[in-house]
Parts: sequence; structure tokens; C-alpha cells
Amino acid sequence: MGCNTDLEKMIDIKEYKKITKHITGVYLIKTVDFILAFIFFVILSRFLSQKQFGIYSILNVSLLILSGLLGFGLAEFIVRDLTGKREAIKKERFRQIFTFIFWTIIIIITLLILFAYLILSYLDYTELFFPIFVVIFCSGIIVIGRLIIHYLHSKKNIIGATLLDFLFRTMWVLPLILFIFTLTINTIFLTRFLYSIILFFIVIYYFKWKKLRFLGRINKNYIKKALIFGIPISTLMLSQSIITASDRYILGFFHSATQVGYYAYIYRILNFIMVFSIFAVSTTIYPYIVESYNKGNKEKSNFLLNSLLKYNLIIIVPVLMGFFILSKEILTSISGTRYLATIPIIPFLIFFPLIQSIYIIYHYTLLLKNKTKTIMIIFGTGMLLNIILNFILIPQYHYFGAAVATIITYICLLVLFYLATRKYIKLDYKYLKLTRIMISAVIMALAISFFHPQNILTKLITICFGAVIYLLALFITKAYIKEEIELIKSYLPYRK
Repeated sequence: MGCNTDLEKMIDIKEYKKITKHITGVYLIKTVDFILAFIFFVILSRFLSQKQFGIYSILNVSLLILSGLLGFGLAEFIVRDLTGKREAIKKERFRQIFTFIFWTIIIIITLLILFAYLILSYLDYTELFFPIFVVIFCSGIIVIGRLIIHYLHSKKNIIGATLLDFLFRTMWVLPLILFIFTLTINTIFLTRFLYSIILFFIVIYYFKWKKLRFLGRINKNYIKKALIFGIPISTLMLSQSIITASDRYILGFFHSATQVGYYAYIYRILNFIMVFSIFAVSTTIYPYIVESYNKGNKEKSNFLLNSLLKYNLIIIVPVLMGFFILSKEILTSISGTRYLATIPIIPFLIFFPLIQSIYIIYHYTLLLKNKTKTIMIIFGTGMLLNIILNFILIPQYHYFGAAVATIITYICLLVLFYLATRKYIKLDYKYLKLTRIMISAVIMALAISFFHPQNILTKLITICFGAVIYLLALFITKAYIKEEIELIKSYLPYRK
């Protein structure tokens, strides 16, 4: 894969056009998703106190941890095992996994709710029981929803999967946006509870109507195989969530919920940026990577992994540079001057979305090789390192310490992923053109650094101007190869 001749063999223009159409569709859905989530974030940061925002952040991250654990990694197994299989096999294997998860979830969440009630009653802290009940209940709904979403991914129905993911994760905030002045912790979680119940029954009914079976007898050997693959994934999700959440818990323990609110504010903005930047590309290309690998075309799957890295970096590098330069203007647009004190931690935290967009290809490579235990060990190491660093740095340096601990952890994760996969994946730097991407992003950054927009309109104009400069710089520096340029030209309405 070191020359253009090899690349020409790898690039199927028809398939690439299909992938780009899927990416475009996913970005349209994610744009709506992003707008709703961002509006809700602005509302939370303006209408909740820093303390209430900190409590909400802790509860929300707890939901992510629990839903990751309860899934046993079986949603990821669905994509890895079913992609490229015949339809009848897909439906039968999906039904077995769904049956196992459904009854397991019912038992576990019932026990967890009872345990939470007893603990909170003992601590005389029952005012938090309802939001914690909702966190436990909704985590079960999310797990079941993710099974269906990943089943759609295995069918390469990327747009349908993204739409369903949007409905489960974000659409519930719409009623809260409409009734903004009734916003409290309890109304937030009551809305999510009612919405989740309604959505669950609608989705199940729809897919039953589409002839997808959910419950029945299971093959114990198949479930055992799925769990061997999935349980390490489940524990790595715990590790990922703890890396995300431990700093908030420790900040709250040593300092206050207000400190948690400050830190969570910047972290969440950068997480928005990361998800919006790389979600569409990663989600769309991954099933094609798996399909190529499952069919024995490992050279093509390697090329697609390179493509995933290239397009992730093309998108996220300029976005992060732009955010860094315009951070003050962006923060004041979101929440006024309340969180300007957090600007000094941006230079530290800004690297975690970049690192995640890189190590995702190593993560996918280990999934292809069924080396989920290796992934678990890597994230387990990162989790322990993060907790130790948080306990060392947070007591003295507050959320600055949390930010430093986070970036050190992510750098170590990247190094460990690289060492674990260097014999499995070959990076083609002639195709990636990393230097040209960086040069283009720097040109864009220099161009917008002369602007200091003061209102929403001028800020939007500055962002659009930066995007145009960046796209021009990509073409001038020839960051694209010939085949990619031909693909872009194929979408133009008038061409010779």
C-alpha cells in the first residue's frame, strides 16, 4: 500500500460514493443532534447553578458507566460477528443475544434499584432516589436500544442506526427546551424516564412489524462465544467511563460540586466537538472495515482504517485549532461570562479529542483480531493511572489537576494502543498526508487569529471564513490524492 497504484486497486469509486452519501446523511442527523444537545447544554449552564450542573454531570456520567457495564459488550459483538452474514443468520443470532440481554437486564436493574433505595434510606439521602432510579432504569433501555442500533450497523444501514441512536440519546431533551423555566434536576430525569418508556415500546413494535424477532430460545454455546468477546469490551467501557468520571467524583469529594461544574463544562464542550467531528466517519466506515476483514480482504480493511484516520484528522484538527483561538468568543456565546475562569484548562483538555480520533483505528484493529482482552488491559491500565493522578493532582490543583491527569492518561493510552497493534496495521503516510493536513489547519488558524468577533453573527462569519480558508488550503497543499479529487468532482452538478 505504499504507492498510488496500490491505492487505485483499493478505491472502489461506487463504494466510496455510497460511503460518502452515508457520511453526509449521518452528518445531517448529527447536526440536528448536536444543535439540540448544544441548546440543552446552554440551558443547563445558564439556568442551573454551578452546583446543580455538577450534580447533573455526575448523574449523567453514572448513567453512561452503568449502560456500558450492563451491555456486556454484546452490541459490539453484533457488528463484529454479523456484518457480511446472510440475513437469516443475522436475525437468528440477533434474537439470541437480545433474549439473553433482555432477561438479564430485568433482573439486574430490579436488584440495583432495591439496593439504591436501601443505601439512600440508610444515609437519609432519599431526595436523590428518583434521579438515581431513572439513571438505573434508563441505562437498561439504552442497552437494549444499542443492540438494535448495532444490528442496523451490521446491515450497513448507517443512517437508520444513527437516527435511532439520536432518538435514544438526545431527542428526550426537546420537551425540556420547550419548558425551559421549569428546569430542575427532578424534572430533567422525569422527562427522560417518561420519554424512554414511550420510545422503547414504539421501537419494539416497529421492528416486530418489520419481522424482527426478539425473544425465544438461545444457544448457550453462541452466547458463551459472544460473552467471551463482549465482557472485556464491557469492562473497558467501565474503564473509559471511569477515566471520564473519576475526576468529577474526586473533584466533588475534595472540593465542591461547583468545581465539578466548571471542569465538566469545558470537558463537555470538547466532547461535543469530538463526537460531532469523528462520529459520522467512524460509524460509517467501520462496518465496511469489518465486512472486508470477514471476507478475507485484509489489505482493503487496512486501507479503510487508513482512510478513517485521515478523514478524522482532516475534520477534527482544524475544529480544535479554531476552538482554541476563538475559545473566549465561543464560551461567552454559550453561557456569558460565568465560565471564563475555565479557559486556562483548555490547552490541556483540547488534546483528548485529538488523541481519541487517532487511537480509534487501533481500537478497531484489535476488535478485528478479537483481542478484546488486550483492549480491556489497555483501558484498565489507563483507568488506574487516571485515578492515581487524580488523587495526586486534584487536592492541590483543583480542576487544573484533573485536566493534567486526563491528558497524561490519554497520551499513555495512545502509546499502549500503538504498541499493541503495530504488527497488525500498516499506516500509509503517503496516503495520509499528515503534514499537509497540519499545514492547512495552521493556515486557517492564522487567518482567523486576526478576528475578534463580538456578536453571534460575526462569530459565525468568522467560523465560516475559517472553513473556506481551510478547504482551499487542503487543495492547494494537495492533501487529497487523485482518486479522492475525482470522487469529489463526481458530486458536482456541472462537470466535463
